[in-house]
Amino acid sequence: ADFHEGVQGLISSTMVSSAVPIRHLIRGHHGTVVFDKNVFGQRQAYEFIPERPQVTLDSKLKQEEVVSERVPDQTLLHFENFLAAVKAGDPTLVNNTPELGAAAVMVVNLAVQSYREGKVFQVERDTLQINKGDSSWADNWEKMSKSHSKPRHVAGWHAGDRGSLLVPPQYQKLAGPWIDGKPPENT
Repeated sequence: ADFHEGVQGLISSTMVSSAVPIRHLIRGHHGTVVFDKNVFGQRQAYEFIPERPQVTLDSKLKQEEVVSERVPDQTLLHFENFLAAVKAGDPTLVNNTPELGAAAVMVVNLAVQSYREGKVFQVERDTLQINKGDSSWADNWEKMSKSHSKPRHVAGWHAGDRGSLLVPPQYQKLAGPWIDGKPPENT
C-alpha cells in the first residue's frame, strides 16, 4: 500500500513455509529494523541493519542488536493500554490509536479483495472513498520525481530531509539533453 506521505506498507503472508518465514521489519531512511529474530523468544530483541553509507552519507551507523524488556503477553499489554486510555478519557494515552488500527485492517481487507478480484484499489485521502485504481497515483509520483519536488513527510516528522532528498554530485550537473548546442546546466 502506498500512502500520500510517501510511506509504503507491504503486507504479506504465507501458510506453507514455517522453515523460512516472512520477515517482520520496518525499512527507514537510515536502515532496517528486523523484529523476527527474537521478538517472541526468551530474550526479546530486534536488530538494526544500517543502509550503506553511500546512501545515508553517514558511516557511523552500525549494525546492532537491541535487547528489550521481555513482555510475556504483548496482546494483553496492548489491551490494558487501550483500557487505561478509555478509563482516563484521554485518547492520546493510547500507544496505537484506533485510527491506525482501522487503517491497517482496511489495507489488509483491500489486499484480500484485490487478490480475489485481480483489481487495484485507491482510497481517497479525505473522504476514505474506495475507488478502482487508475494511473493517477503513479502519474503524480512520476511528476514529482521528474520535477525534483520535495517529498511529503508523515505528519509530525521532525527528522529533517536527510535521506529524503537526492542531491546529485557536482560531476552530474551536465546530465541531460543538450538543447541548441547548450549544455544542460544552461537550459
